[in-house]
Order: sequence, then structure tokens, then C-alpha cells
Amino acid sequence: ATCHGATFDGYKSLIVSLVHGTELQRARALFRIYDKNGRGSFGYEEAREVYETFFMTSRPVMKMLDMGENPRAIKDRIRPHLNFALHQMFTAVDPGNTGRITLQAFCVGLREGKILPIHAFDKVSASLSHIRPLSLCLCLSVS
Repeated sequence: ATCHGATFDGYKSLIVSLVHGTELQRARALFRIYDKNGRGSFGYEEAREVYETFFMTSRPVMKMLDMGENPRAIKDRIRPHLNFALHQMFTAVDPGNTGRITLQAFCVGLREGKILPIHAFDKVSASLSHIRPLSLCLCLSVS
């Protein structure tokens, strides 16, 4: 079965790579999350979509949505912070200013802690001022 181009086997392979893979296998698995079309690199907008998707499916945001909060208003509040963080990440990982991050640059950036972690949230905050970056899971750290 597929969902938006993803298959269960592909999802299973991703999880196995993240949990049991070598450093390079974990980095490649993470890279595929960003490089959805398989071009070998991803750009700013692709990265923004990944982070917004993880943010919008976090437990605190889901609770706000259940209370009637407007999804667009939530995205509008976090977008300036996300844009700033992504700008810093692309400046650090894409020194040639190509606007694309390749697998090689991603692996180096991940190892050096320059890749913006996928965000998780441990407390609900109406102002969203208590956002703390946490790894998606322990296997995200490849250092």
C-alpha cells in the first residue's frame, strides 16, 4: 500500500536504517526525508516543508488545533523563527551558496551538528516561546 508515494516497505526500511544502521546509513536515511524526489540534493523550501510537517504534527500543536486554533496562524507564528534557523543551517552547510544541500554536505553538516534537528515539543505553550529542539529519536545523532 502507498500513501503519497510512500510504501510500508520504504517506511520500514527507513526505520531499520535509523535504528540499526551505520552512521552513513542513518545519514542517508535522514537525507531521503528531505530529498523526496531523489535528485541528490534538497533546497530551502523542501527543508521548510519537512520542519513544518513535523512541527504541525507535534502533540502540543495537535492540542492547540483540537482547541480550535487556526493552523495558518500557528504556521505564521513559527515561520520567522524557522526561516531564521534554516538560513543559518544553509549558510553553514551550503558555503557555495548554491541553494541546495547535497548528501555529502548533509553528512558533514550532520556530523558537525549544523543540521537543524527535527523539532519535538515537551510543553504546550500558547505563545510557542518554549520550543526546545530535540532529536526525533536517539538515532538521529550520528556524532
